[in-house]
Amino acid sequence: MSPIQPIRASDLGLAVGWMATLAIALAACTSASPAASVSSSTGAASTPSAHTTAPSVASASATDAPADGPITVTLKDVVINLSSVSAPAGEVTFDVQNVGNAGAGIHEFVVIRTDLDAADLPKHVDASGLPTVIEDGLDIVDRVQPLRVGESASLTVNLAAGHYVFICNLAGHYYAMRLNFDVR
Repeated sequence: MSPIQPIRASDLGLAVGWMATLAIALAACTSASPAASVSSSTGAASTPSAHTTAPSVASASATDAPADGPITVTLKDVVINLSSVSAPAGEVTFDVQNVGNAGAGIHEFVVIRTDLDAADLPKHVDASGLPTVIEDGLDIVDRVQPLRVGESASLTVNLAAGHYVFICNLAGHYYAMRLNFDVR
């Protein structure tokens, strides 16, 4: 029988990182709506099954029709939901609200113009093993600064036709809080 070994700090940090990753994955799975949603990475409609895994890119509960008015953006735990996944070129208003559970924390909303898919943005991995986007060199159109649960903000930007990505780039959030968005 081998003696019990003390826990090393490096092992403890790894365990905490994996527990955080698992918590994020479970939150992403349980906060999904049972209704059909539009995948932000493929644009294909899907209906969640009983055995759902954490999405590689968050899904938008939205319509494919371009928005006529303000686009409602809800930030909840580790999910971004939009009322529309596209908009016509020109002035677009995003009404952003953090509707997460009490104690869930803060979220930001970053608008990036890019040809890259939301999952392919340049990133680095922090000590806990979770990715954060490297914003240097990206075309950051604008952002809503971090909102606490219950807070909201309105963001109006002039968007040219093209591909955009929306993210929450706070530590550990990009893992599941990223969406593709098209302006026509």
